[in-house]
Amino acid sequence: MRRSCLSFCALLLSLSTFGQSTALGQLRSFQGHDPGFYGNGGERGCVVGLDTHDKWVIGVLGYLRNTEFFHPMEVGRTLFGSQALTYWHSGYDEKAYLELGALANVTFGGKTQLYPHVAMVLNVDRLNVLRFGAISNPGHDLPEPMYNPGRRYTQPVEYGFQYLSPYTDAWIHWDQATSFGSLQKESFTAGINQNIFRGSLGFGPYSEGPLLAYRSQLSVDSRFVGLYRHVGGQIDNAPPQRTGNRIQTGVWVALMPHLVGQKRAPVGEISADVWRSTLPTYRYTLMRYDDPLQSFGNIKVGYGQLHQLSIELRKDYVLGFGLWQGNSWVSPLGQGLYQSLNPEDASVPIQPIRQMALVSAKKEWANIGLRYDAYYDTNLKKWSTAFTLNMTLKEIRQHLPLADAVHDPQSSNSMIEIESR
Repeated sequence: MRRSCLSFCALLLSLSTFGQSTALGQLRSFQGHDPGFYGNGGERGCVVGLDTHDKWVIGVLGYLRNTEFFHPMEVGRTLFGSQALTYWHSGYDEKAYLELGALANVTFGGKTQLYPHVAMVLNVDRLNVLRFGAISNPGHDLPEPMYNPGRRYTQPVEYGFQYLSPYTDAWIHWDQATSFGSLQKESFTAGINQNIFRGSLGFGPYSEGPLLAYRSQLSVDSRFVGLYRHVGGQIDNAPPQRTGNRIQTGVWVALMPHLVGQKRAPVGEISADVWRSTLPTYRYTLMRYDDPLQSFGNIKVGYGQLHQLSIELRKDYVLGFGLWQGNSWVSPLGQGLYQSLNPEDASVPIQPIRQMALVSAKKEWANIGLRYDAYYDTNLKKWSTAFTLNMTLKEIRQHLPLADAVHDPQSSNSMIEIESR
């Protein structure tokens, strides 16, 4: 028996169709958490009697990310390790439920870190979900200049509050708290990834004869993204350090043409076969950086433009090309290669104008993902490369009630379903 509530998952996964450029699907699946289903009783959209009472989620992620960056804005490093996640899910029969467990990040040759997985989830209705505690999908499918994909391996868990729907991911992540005697300032990040428009526009003539439904389409996907980063707090005994607020915002639009035409009809026929072709996907991202009080340097406003072209050569094999143009672009959580300031070393001189050519290749299977990225800095005449490997297995063990006993409090009959991803 499997739950029939699949519509929300399909919509949620569609958010990442043109998501973060180097986040492989295996990583997103491992670090994302099923948002649950929705409301109560018949309003939930599930088949009565097939809802789960509770379940265990168990997963393992193996990762290797090697960056050969010989660049003043970011040095290369190798991230090699595995993550193990397990948590108990209190069940879908309640509108609100709990997730209790832990995630271990084992860095080969380095430290092992243990993160509690504690979350309360509220299904507001069939489409809107609130999470409090461990939030879902760190990185939130933000573009690479705004969020460094390597952070998902070094900081795999975010804690805070999150609102999820098929169109919106809005969150606040509190990453550093203060207490009496603290020597550090508090810091948090608030962000949003919001759908603007997603749909298809028809163009060109319809096919002739009886096949009048076929027409060329232009698929359009557009989103607004934003990050607000705060460092501050009233700590009198803290050593001198920069405090203030920084904002990064962006809008991106992706266009995918699907062409449809009709071959010449044979003699004596009124219609002919229809041909179809999908052209490469073009995506344009425009970003802005603001430090209104110039609390973190001399840059008050910065901009960045990212042009990307992706070609699906065969199933799940994608070749990509891009061009980055930055003008005083800064993002405290972003990939350093794109920035005018080194986010880890303030002593590096500013490079206001940045331009890079990008080439990437990606191949994904059910449990394995490979990606290779090359960045050519046109000012320094220098290449930087990154190789990423992800292997993952995520298993869900669900306790399902028998259909005729699901609403019988006296019955203890149950069965177990095991589902692998």
